[in-house]
Amino acid sequence: MSGLSLTFLGTGLALVLGNGLTGQNAALIPNYDIAGLASIPFVGPVFFKDHSPLVYVGYLFAPLTWYYIEKTRPGMHLRAVGEKPVAADTMGVNVYRLRYFYVFIGGCLAGLAGATISLSVSPGWYSAQTTSGQGWIAIGLVIFAQWNPLRAALGAYLFGALRRAILDLQGPRM
Repeated sequence: MSGLSLTFLGTGLALVLGNGLTGQNAALIPNYDIAGLASIPFVGPVFFKDHSPLVYVGYLFAPLTWYYIEKTRPGMHLRAVGEKPVAADTMGVNVYRLRYFYVFIGGCLAGLAGATISLSVSPGWYSAQTTSGQGWIAIGLVIFAQWNPLRAALGAYLFGALRRAILDLQGPRM
């Protein structure tokens, strides 16, 4: 319930504080191609042509996050403080400090995602619907992927492809 309340509060604050920014020009992040990979048939134009550098960072981030969570000691501590906090405390891990740290990291990543949307994917300040509820889809994807970053990334690519297909199937805009 508190998450939903914070969502409404954030949406309202964004509308009030961003009201003067509507329709303003913003500095945009230019799109780039990955030389060599962009020419691969079908896959190249979809994944490696005309994307923001932050999209390419996202391609690397999912497997690195999976490796960190599954194969490193700090990743084991992350899983422990979330799933078995008493066991983590017994191991000598400061549960509260680690939880706050990872919530802070999550907030930073959410801010980076918002910057990516407003500076690359959907440039400019449009409305409260700029993200179109994608955050809720992301939460659902994480749960559906059973907290596995690789599965969540694959689901996100699938949802992105479906969203793009819906736009393309509507035909050219007049």
